[in-house]
Amino acid sequence: NKITFYTVLSACCHSGMVSEGQNYFLSMRKDYGLYPIIEHYNILVDILVRAGRLHDAEDLIYTMPFRPSVTSWRTLLSGCRMYRNVELGKHVAKYACDLDPQSDSTYAILIINMKYKFMQRNCCIAFFLRLCHKRPYIIVDGMENLQVFSNKLQNSVLAS
Repeated sequence: NKITFYTVLSACCHSGMVSEGQNYFLSMRKDYGLYPIIEHYNILVDILVRAGRLHDAEDLIYTMPFRPSVTSWRTLLSGCRMYRNVELGKHVAKYACDLDPQSDSTYAILIINMKYKFMQRNCCIAFFLRLCHKRPYIIVDGMENLQVFSNKLQNSVLAS
């Protein structure tokens, strides 16, 4: 059933079995007459992202037979950080923030995971502020403390 396939796909995801995961995903409908649901698509996105196939994951998101979930976009956003694809990350962040503008986790992923190159360029800071226009404030603590208050960005390194 669908739960079994989700478990098998998850196992493929965590063991790096990309081809096998894709084959199981395709066999759901072809061999078993089961139509994949959003969770199956999300785990396939995760499989592709972990393998570094970010553009394949993006294509999959665009071709889903239903509206992609914020989880789809967040998974791809995390992959953009992992493989340091800043340009795709900017594009993906917009979709993730538009789908769930009230969720702190999307902004946290964006700030924490993309900060190395993303936040160092003035154009990227302006992009980040535009994404956050729906949020009255954001505070993320860690190695860097990034705070957005009334569309002003303060970047200060915390003393350890």
